[in-house]
Amino acid sequence: GDAGAETLTLTSTTDGVFNFSNTAKTAVNVVTITNGGSNVTFQAADVAGLTTLTGSAAGVTTVNFTDTTSLATKDVTNIDVITIAGVDQTLTVDGDEAGAGGQYLTTTGSGTSNLVYAVGAGAASLDLTNTTVSGFDSISVAAALVANTLTIDALSIVTGGATAVTAGATSNLAVTETYNASTWAVTGFDLVTVTAAQTLTVSDTFFNTTVAVYDGSATGALVVNMVGTTLDLGADSFGTGSDIQTTITGTAGNDTITFANAKAAGSAMAVTGNGGTDTFRFEGASGNATGGDLLVIADAVSITDFNSANDVITGQAAGLAGVNLTTGNVASGAWNLDTTGPGFALITGATVADFSSLAAVSAAVGIVTATATDVAYFAVTNINESQVGIYRVLFAATGVIDAADDLTLVSVINNTGDFNASNLGLY
Repeated sequence: GDAGAETLTLTSTTDGVFNFSNTAKTAVNVVTITNGGSNVTFQAADVAGLTTLTGSAAGVTTVNFTDTTSLATKDVTNIDVITIAGVDQTLTVDGDEAGAGGQYLTTTGSGTSNLVYAVGAGAASLDLTNTTVSGFDSISVAAALVANTLTIDALSIVTGGATAVTAGATSNLAVTETYNASTWAVTGFDLVTVTAAQTLTVSDTFFNTTVAVYDGSATGALVVNMVGTTLDLGADSFGTGSDIQTTITGTAGNDTITFANAKAAGSAMAVTGNGGTDTFRFEGASGNATGGDLLVIADAVSITDFNSANDVITGQAAGLAGVNLTTGNVASGAWNLDTTGPGFALITGATVADFSSLAAVSAAVGIVTATATDVAYFAVTNINESQVGIYRVLFAATGVIDAADDLTLVSVINNTGDFNASNLGLY
């Protein structure tokens, strides 16, 4: 080509295969592919000055790139399949053209490729349902999604190993079909929604420093299978917009699992430590919400396999108020928070058969010496210590715990062994 603008029209009477990977086309501004079924290969330099790339509407048009290439801000139409070759090369496309935008129904990398969705004509949601992205170990939607949503189905993103998925702090993720994102290492997303009756499976690498809300359209499920030994949900909320059912399984090692910052009624959470010496950490609203006597067992965090010979349940020290930051045994009727009584107590000398009964719990704890606005935690077992109830209480005054106080059932523990004060902690 010369220094002026050029149009390259590709028409084939044979197989529709064109390979320009060793031919410079730097002056070409417009490429038009007329044959359905065409397969065209470019190098990045070929499209550096490109403004318009048009495939055939009559059949599948495939465009391949051999090295790092950006189609950002370019007008792309009727390109059904796009691929990039090479090691650790980057393909950039406009988010508003991809998926439901009509282009790139199949996007394929080499296995070590990087995929970037640019902002295009403007920030917009990116719908990848009924499309397939594969062969990329890094995918970024941060620029394309600003307070918008990435929507995926079961086959939208096919991963062959660890995949870094980067979104903005205000990006959303909607999962419309059962999907396994166990290999995703995520940055961003402040709202994740799973469609009703579908399941999103992830590992601990899915969770990050972005404060997120996880919703499940009432019956959607989140399954967390840990691969590392630390899972911290302490900044996250579950079921704020719609209920989500969450199960967490730790590793066989020594795990530290921090429960949610808040969890709405109807959003169950079951945690299995899976062996090792595990530390389970809770906040005051990790199970039932605070603000009333909420003792619904189904809304408390269930710990399914606590072993009192190894495991510890720890409460957030910052959630206590006006009490000693200590743990220990307290005999029923002898808890004195105005002197040396522990802020997180194991009640001894009494048991509870029904952890959802205010009357039963109150009777087991007995009279408490406390000051109005004191906030404390306590544990009480059933008769054979096979279960333990963990509670948070905001006191209205000295006396037995009653409706004037704010009592919350945080967790119900299925326990093996002799549950004792050494199983309590603060963090």
